[in-house]
Amino acid sequence: GMSFGDIGVSYGMYSTDGSGDATMIVVDMPLMGMTSKVTFADFDAEGLAGTDADGYQIGLMKSLGAASFGVEFAHSEAGSGQDNETETWKLGYSVFF
Repeated sequence: GMSFGDIGVSYGMYSTDGSGDATMIVVDMPLMGMTSKVTFADFDAEGLAGTDADGYQIGLMKSLGAASFGVEFAHSEAGSGQDNETETWKLGYSVFF
């Protein structure tokens, strides 16, 4: 990965040697006193029978000392057509002792 001040950028590629290739890009940065992360992933299937898939996640987390709170949105799509899309919202917290 690389850093540009407080912004971190990571990039990865993976070849399965048969079923397809995967690519991922991640950007971490502070945003209005919170930690934010944006991730994009893409899978290119090989052959006519394979299914391409891609998706992204956007997350924000706020640390308040012993507790942290976060919200995340994820979108994924496998193949073509609107029925193959998934969108998910998650709200999470953690408490440290």
